[in-house]
Amino acid sequence: DLDRLTWHQLSPAAMQLARELTADADTVYDRVVALRDWLSSSEFLYTLDVPEPESQRPVDEFLLRTRRGHCQLFASSLALMARSLGIPARVVSGYRGGVWSEPDQAYLVSNSMAHLWVEVYFIDHGWIPFDPSPADDSATVGDSALSQLHLLSLRAKILWYRYVMGYSGGVSMSMLEGLGTGRLSLPVIEEPGERLRELVPDGRAL
Repeated sequence: DLDRLTWHQLSPAAMQLARELTADADTVYDRVVALRDWLSSSEFLYTLDVPEPESQRPVDEFLLRTRRGHCQLFASSLALMARSLGIPARVVSGYRGGVWSEPDQAYLVSNSMAHLWVEVYFIDHGWIPFDPSPADDSATVGDSALSQLHLLSLRAKILWYRYVMGYSGGVSMSMLEGLGTGRLSLPVIEEPGERLRELVPDGRAL
């Protein structure tokens, strides 16, 4: 529905800005790229510390005055500016980043990696993603000691939910009852798909 996918409430000033930024673009794709690149430029600051908007038009305020905000403002701005040019666009929510864990054979994704971006519809091509948010190093986990601790914490949570809360591998909360000492050792899963070995209270604390 073209009318729904191009509906917007941008101010006349914000609409004029969108036209100016795309004045030299020859194709629809070039217009979207021009808008995305402008939002990703040094004129904007990506931050989670966003003050309360002073008006009922936070996107207009973001584009025309503050130019600082999080992915919700960046994605909403790109989608609405594209729509103001008659280009169908929508905001998509998901995650950006992730850490490949070889022992788990899986990507570990945390809540801090939640992200919003934009998809633009092109005839004969369908929905194509565009991310206007500036690069954010915090969206991924690196090799620092803190990052490694975060990775270990994620792995511990996965094991807990998979083998205790999820009752997978024959382990359940009832197995933890009656151990008395409260000290037990949990085995380390070293190979993908290896089932959790029996919990053995041996005086060691994990």
